[in-house]
Amino acid sequence: MTAATDTTALDLAGLTHDGRKPAFDVVEFLKRPLVAHLATWKPETACDSPLWFHHDGRDLWFISANRGDTFPDKVRQAPNAAVGLVDFDKPSGRFLHLGFRGIARPHPWDADTAIALLSKYLGSNRAGWDPRFADAPESRTNVFVRFTPRSFVARDQSFLVGG
Repeated sequence: MTAATDTTALDLAGLTHDGRKPAFDVVEFLKRPLVAHLATWKPETACDSPLWFHHDGRDLWFISANRGDTFPDKVRQAPNAAVGLVDFDKPSGRFLHLGFRGIARPHPWDADTAIALLSKYLGSNRAGWDPRFADAPESRTNVFVRFTPRSFVARDQSFLVGG
């Protein structure tokens, strides 16, 4: 089984948690503007948050709205988390699934990571960004949730499309 430690990145070209080779290029998959679902839990409930993300070659970065949000507190109290991403296209039958298990934790905000994340979804021209995001990179209240994968699964569950 391939697993990461606090000082090493998970080898996304290596074997998945169940000893299989990834069914597709995981690094290329993570470059796409897909929606990630971050699953967290605490004793009384589980939560699933659909989020935009940035992959820096090691960790996944998610924006938490601001320091007053409960999201950073949830991951601080219960850092074990899972992330799921799906690329589904019914007309072609494409169904790719990437799942991670790992550790989530709040992380201080920085403009460079914010720009990398937001540009992936909104484009590189900041002047054209939706006004809700225009000033986000310079925020003094936003925080990140940083997710460090410990294991992963990458499966191609595509199907033949019938007539």
